[in-house]
Amino acid sequence: MTIQSAVELLCREAHALEFRSPRTLARYRHNIGLFQRHAGITHVHEVTEERLRTWLMEGREQRLWKRRTYVTYLQTLIVFGRFCAEKGWLEYNPALHIPQPKQSKAEKRKKLPKQLPRDEIEHVLRAVDQHAYQDEFTRVRAVAVLSVFVFAGLRRAEVLALEVEDVDMTGRVIRVWDGKGGKDRAIPMTNVLWLVLARYLQHREDRGKECKAFFTCINDDRAMSVSAMKSMLATTQAISGVRFSSHRLRHTFATLMVEGNTEIYGLAELMGHSNIRTTTVYLQAAPIHLQRQIAKHPLQGIDLSLASG
Repeated sequence: MTIQSAVELLCREAHALEFRSPRTLARYRHNIGLFQRHAGITHVHEVTEERLRTWLMEGREQRLWKRRTYVTYLQTLIVFGRFCAEKGWLEYNPALHIPQPKQSKAEKRKKLPKQLPRDEIEHVLRAVDQHAYQDEFTRVRAVAVLSVFVFAGLRRAEVLALEVEDVDMTGRVIRVWDGKGGKDRAIPMTNVLWLVLARYLQHREDRGKECKAFFTCINDDRAMSVSAMKSMLATTQAISGVRFSSHRLRHTFATLMVEGNTEIYGLAELMGHSNIRTTTVYLQAAPIHLQRQIAKHPLQGIDLSLASG
């Protein structure tokens, strides 16, 4: 059995039986492919613990892999080794006894998500909307993409995967299918987002765009690519003078929703979180929300005569 054939069968079963996402399958192919090329091997029986350890050690010592990178590669190898052992192609999982590094205390602490302050995100939206782009469709599309991040909290991959039929302008809902963790969800549109997307759709129609992708290329009738998204975000940062990433915009959405007193379980649904603990971190990132909560203390209005000195 060749390694390439084994990987393809692993991905096929992981997708069909375990509902693994396309990103997970791509990671399997990429990580195992890197190891295979480094080891210079072709067949599954050539995958040994010694070869796995050598590759991982060189990654740490020569390529200076960080802990997260090391763990990601090792976990993929464990999955692959277990799969091959279950199929009888290997006698045992050769990655099973390779040590996984423990988290430091600093790594165990949940980092607060980095978001843009309200005045900065308002500035970004206004600056892009008022900027004199050479092409009007470029301006309208940029505002629409930013607004989907800020007013709906989608991930970058989810924005790029949106199709025209997923954006229900009549029902005022954006539907995300097979998001992270295979979750589907529906996000209601705010009035501002609806107006922004309605304007974009009109310009999209005027440009003769007919592909199923919601966000298209400027000149071609095909889906907006990852590189086009990165280029667009770089341009908007230059225009506004504010540095941010698409994921920081998603964090900004969540923090603003908490500050607006959104119930935490509702926010988890909007964000597409499988674990409510992932969502609760935004409570700490929104001090206004905490101030409102502490103001509910039953003894808040007690009248005390505090003696000085």
